[in-house]
Parts: sequence; C-alpha cells; structure tokens
Amino acid sequence: MTLEKGRFAKHILIAIIIFLMLSLLYILRVVFIPILLSFFVAYLLNPLVELLERKKVHRTTAAVFILAILLIASFFLLSSLLSVIQREITIAGEKLPSYIASLGNTMLPKLKNMFMLKDMPTTIGEFLNSIGNYMKGLSPDVVSMLLAWLSSAFKSTISYVIALLGFLIMPFYIFYMLRDFEKLKTIVWYYIPPKQRNWFDIKWDEIDYVLSAFLRGQLILCIIMAILYSISLYVIGVELSFLIGVIAGAAFLVPFMGLVVGIFLSATMALLQFQDFWHPLYVITAFAAVQILEAYWITPKLIGSRIGLHPVITVVSILVWGELLGLFGVLIAVPLTAVLKVFLKSIADAYRSSPIFGS
Repeated sequence: MTLEKGRFAKHILIAIIIFLMLSLLYILRVVFIPILLSFFVAYLLNPLVELLERKKVHRTTAAVFILAILLIASFFLLSSLLSVIQREITIAGEKLPSYIASLGNTMLPKLKNMFMLKDMPTTIGEFLNSIGNYMKGLSPDVVSMLLAWLSSAFKSTISYVIALLGFLIMPFYIFYMLRDFEKLKTIVWYYIPPKQRNWFDIKWDEIDYVLSAFLRGQLILCIIMAILYSISLYVIGVELSFLIGVIAGAAFLVPFMGLVVGIFLSATMALLQFQDFWHPLYVITAFAAVQILEAYWITPKLIGSRIGLHPVITVVSILVWGELLGLFGVLIAVPLTAVLKVFLKSIADAYRSSPIFGS
C-alpha cells in the first residue's frame, strides 16, 4: 500500500510541475514562442541530422548543412510562391473594381427582392453609407471600449518588438537545438531519479511517437491540401485559386481552420467574380469533397490514430490554448494536448491503482 501511495504522489508531483511550467510559459509567452517554434523545426529536422551523423559526418557540420539547405530552399520556395501570387493579385486587382461595381448593380438588388428587405441598400455606395451611419450610432460605451483596446494594442509594442527579434534569431535557436538535441534528453535524464529513469524513457518514447506523427504528418497534409484546394478552385474557374489554396493549406496546420478560411475566401471571390449563387455553391461542394477525402483517406494514411484525440477534444483544446496563448496557442494546441494526454493517462492509471480509488 505504501508503494501505491508513493506512485500516486509521484504522479501528482509531476502534474504540479507541468502546471508550473505551463504557467511560466504563459507569463513569458512572448519570449518562448520563437523558442518553441524553433524546437518544433529542430525536431522535424533531427532525423536528417542523425542520418548524416550515422554516415560519419560530425553533428555540428550536419546541423549547419541541414539548416543551410532549409534556409536556401525556403528562400527559393518563397520567391517562387510570391512570384505566382503577385501575378494572380495583379490580374485580380485589375478586375476587382468592375466586380464590385457589378456586384452592387446585380447581387444586392437580387438579395433585396429574394428576402423582401425594404431597407436593404441596393448599391455599394449605399451599403458603405449605412455602415458609416451605424458606426456613428454606436453608444459611447462601445466607442470607449474600442479606444481602450487600441490603447492596449499600442502598449504591447514592446512585446511585439521582442517577439520580432525572437523570430529573427530563430535560425540560431534551430542550429543549437539541432547540434545539442541528444544532449537535451541526456540533461533531463541526468536529473531523473535512477529508479524512475525507465519510466522516463517510456514516456519520452510515447511523446516522441505522438509528436512525430502529428508534426511530420500535418506538414505533409498541409502541402497536399494546398495542392487539392488550388486544383479544385482552378477547375471551377475561381481567380486567385493558387493564393487561396496556399492560404487554406497553410491554415490546415490548425485542424478545421483550413476548411473555414478556404471556404470563406474562395466563396467570396466566386461571388465577386461570377455574380451568382451557383459558383459559391460549387466552391463549398469542392471543399466538402476534399474534406471527406482528407478525413477518410489522407489523414488515416499519414497520421492514423497515433494522436488519439476525439474531434470534440481537438476543438476544445484549440479554443483553450488559443485563449491562453493567442495565435501560437492555436498552432500548438493539438500536439501540446496530445503530449499532456500521455501524462494525464499515467496519472489516471496511478489513481485507479491507488488505495484512494480502491476505497
């Protein structure tokens, strides 16, 4: 019984340590965000460094080589993407004024007749005037709240500068993490009590299993979804198809976010371009088809059930971590929750085998 109490106390202590670490992460989130992003990048690249190391390449040399390849590839990839995107934006920008003018002359009157809205504006000018009148009619409390929000935003300038500096030195973070990746585990392992090192090794492997499944799988998934979205929109004939596809694919780093962002952008563009309801419907149908393909074939092949999070838990985790850490919290919500699940499962198992549960 004493042994069971000791195990339960150990897991409670681990839970307290995790809570304190997360609290510190929240307080210093501006500083830690670039560091954690660098860790995720280093984690993704570490297998390549290990591969070179097995071929008798010094780890420091391997880290420099892999990081250089990453930076060069990123530069050329971004240059190519920006070139295509700039061309699409230029073409769409030339047509956008006529789209907007046509929208005011066709779609707004259609909506007014369809829904029998007497006071609905029938031109873009009337629509903008109605927004201006609405803003003028806002209560002083709402206006003061907006001013307070703007004041708070300006006060955060220093935090944004610190965050920007952190992102600029991310390559240095990534290099040192790649070079000393194995040392990180050794340092942590050194401070683990000898009797608990076997448990630590098991949990480390479980976390590695979950993180590798999500990070590498999700990265490949984003690329696939960007391609599928771009092709679908191109077939429908929506302008800015490549740009919208890339944005929606990148947004897929956060589960479900790519679907929402992609439908909103592409349906809006289709409405402006074609001035009807059929093409936005085609867009929604195409995104639904791609989503079904992703859910029932692509994701099971790439990630499988290794994350083990229910869709409801996934959505809740995104909301919770987004509230705590902002945009970065949204990005890391799923892998962080999956890692926490590893420890929570251990605590739950210890509780079930403890005298407290037995009584």
